[in-house]
Amino acid sequence: MIVMREQLNVTERAGMKRMKAVRGAVRRGLLAAAALAGMVILTLAAGSGTKPGNSIDLVLREAVERMRPAAAPGPGARGRSAYGQGE
Repeated sequence: MIVMREQLNVTERAGMKRMKAVRGAVRRGLLAAAALAGMVILTLAAGSGTKPGNSIDLVLREAVERMRPAAAPGPGARGRSAYGQGE
């Protein structure tokens, strides 16, 4: 049943206004909690400090840290056999 605003008495209008205020506060609280959770996740992900397991990536990262040219191992091939250069 749809009730028109004109048919509500003063107490009912005050109750509806209070419910709207509570809903707004709950929405703002949930939004703030979601934003905080997102910031925590991003902070933890950025500050993990773990290096990736890719060996070429590790060599390049270490070269940048030492400020020297990288000598990354690269795969090569002779005929049908493959060999690793720099290993």
